[in-house]
Amino acid sequence: MGMFDLVTCNHTAFGAHMGETHQTKDLEVCLGGFLDDYEITPEGRLVFLEYRIEERGDHSATGIKRLGGSMSRVLTGTSVDINYDGWLHLSAFGRAKFVDGSIVSFEPEPYSDHDEEPVAPRSRRHEESCTSG
Repeated sequence: MGMFDLVTCNHTAFGAHMGETHQTKDLEVCLGGFLDDYEITPEGRLVFLEYRIEERGDHSATGIKRLGGSMSRVLTGTSVDINYDGWLHLSAFGRAKFVDGSIVSFEPEPYSDHDEEPVAPRSRRHEESCTSG
């Protein structure tokens, strides 16, 4: 049971909900979700939003307050297209279907499970990270 990732939905398929951010567990890698940020771009591609870790804690604070801001994620402004294939479930919102890395449809909840596909395969980027060193 892993954590969730966040997906910002910036494609017209989401209609009035365009720009909203939703949770998913479908992008978990080897050990579970890493609370990463993704975007469904206006072009319909699912991309991983790259970040770096910065120390932004208050060094004059004491005790537990000193931990606040330590190891903060800072988005770099760059992204990696993960070429996702299959259904991407967005918690309490719906699911988006990707074929050859591009969104082809969106079904808001509740949707029919009669055509449910297995969650795998994931993106090629994630498959490679699970098998490499």
